[in-house]
Amino acid sequence: MSRADEFTSGAKSPVTKYLDWDSAERTFKHYNKEAKKTEHIKIPTSFVVLKEMATIVGFHEPTQSGIYSNEVSAINLKKEELTVKTSKGLTIAKGFYGDIKPTLATAGAKFGMAVYALMDGELVCLKLKGSSFSAWYDFVAESRKLFLTNSVDILSVVDMKKGATKYTQPVFTLGKVIEPAISDKAEEAYAELVTYMKARNNKPDAPELVHAEEVEQPKFGDAPETSDLPF
Repeated sequence: MSRADEFTSGAKSPVTKYLDWDSAERTFKHYNKEAKKTEHIKIPTSFVVLKEMATIVGFHEPTQSGIYSNEVSAINLKKEELTVKTSKGLTIAKGFYGDIKPTLATAGAKFGMAVYALMDGELVCLKLKGSSFSAWYDFVAESRKLFLTNSVDILSVVDMKKGATKYTQPVFTLGKVIEPAISDKAEEAYAELVTYMKARNNKPDAPELVHAEEVEQPKFGDAPETSDLPF
């Protein structure tokens, strides 16, 4: 501990890309801050799962701003509190997911998942909501136990329809056994990520927030949001 701690902004995130599903373009997108433009990844693609975290996302119509929250362990929703806010600073709810779920629903907030992964040698975060979260939720029910030894592939995209809304959904499948060299890189990336998360969580004036500036207003044709979760 030194006086310099008073003038630092905290640990720097090791994540290089935050990926959102782009239903119209049928792939994941991210914003390249250096190039100042939105870029898309190529499918097929593959990645190694490092860590899964639950979060809240959405769009708040009254204030025309994005909704975001801290990240908590998906298996500890009854033990870790969520703080849900808009990007304009309005606190929507605070508490355990089961207790605040009704409030979130009326505010336009939905349950989502932040999947941290090693993709093409980079530490990325797949921000899953709506159709991409539904696809992931169905996939991990049977496959999560093999994430330690196998990669995850996205080889195709399917067209979906709910009512009059047409949208697309990624197809997650279990990939091949992870090669030793890639496994070593994944372990290094995981250690770096966990170190960052611990430093972030231990800084009282810097709550772990999920890039509120990147939460956009839903567009016509976007997938319906998943709202009825079995927990």
